[in-house]
Amino acid sequence: MGSCAALNEASVGQVSFFADHRQESALESTMASVVVVDEATEAKLSGVRFARLVRDNPAAGFAIALDALHPESEEPAGVHPSAVLEDGSVVHESASIGPFVYVGPKARVGARSRVMAGAYVGPGAVIGEDCVMGPRAVVMERCVLGNRVRLQPAAVIGSDGFGYVLDKLEDGTTFHRKVPQVGIVRIEDDVEIGAGACIDRATTHETIVGSGSKIDNLVQVGHNSVIGPLSILCGQVGLAGSTKLGRGVVMGGQSGAAGHLAVGDGAKAAAQAGITEDVPAGETVSGMPAISRVKWLRAVLVFKDLPALLKRVRRIEKKLGEG
Repeated sequence: MGSCAALNEASVGQVSFFADHRQESALESTMASVVVVDEATEAKLSGVRFARLVRDNPAAGFAIALDALHPESEEPAGVHPSAVLEDGSVVHESASIGPFVYVGPKARVGARSRVMAGAYVGPGAVIGEDCVMGPRAVVMERCVLGNRVRLQPAAVIGSDGFGYVLDKLEDGTTFHRKVPQVGIVRIEDDVEIGAGACIDRATTHETIVGSGSKIDNLVQVGHNSVIGPLSILCGQVGLAGSTKLGRGVVMGGQSGAAGHLAVGDGAKAAAQAGITEDVPAGETVSGMPAISRVKWLRAVLVFKDLPALLKRVRRIEKKLGEG
């Protein structure tokens, strides 16, 4: 077995998986040599030409196969000659520091971590063990990554929070005064942060991303926000400052939350939902402003009929006026 592929793309010698009834025709015609299936599918199969691996969750089984058959390339331990390690920085001997990396004063890089080309580790920042910082990823001063954290290329941890107050000079001229952002970002263990995502440092204290959470590309997390463990933020999600997400929250693509709101454990926001008030635990919301998904779907059914309803109302009004 050399590699993995989708059912309709696999050839002899490859591993695939079946987890969606819409792929039944692809399952029947696949050329894969091994397919990961669940017990219900296995019971229905007969006379097929491929071997089966049975798991409760075929997608997870396929992920394990991908990991085994497509291992990441390993960077050798050591520091590239073009990297800059400032005085007082500590890099574990098993870590890998790539070309043109900067590691600031008193920063620390843990065992087996990989810091790829052009990445920046600011003064006093801490990179835990088995972390990966992709090319041009940034961890600003004093921010902390736990263990097994992965930053995709150009992710930024610890950019200034967006804090300004309207102020006035002695001559009466108004201007936006920057509020210094003196807190940090703390990323807990087993977090992955996508390419171009930005996690703002706190005004004071900490912005926190909880353990096991996964953040997609181009996500913005505002200052002093707290993301609970095992949460998922899909592409282009935006959290305004001081948003609090509970455990296992899912935010669909391009959804967002206004600041100083709480989203309860296990809550879900559909794509493009705009959260403007607290969301109870376990609730699923849609729309802008976001409301219960059930109510939103009912409202959408009415909304598409509004032009016809308007015509009917005008006809009724005209008849009543004639009467």
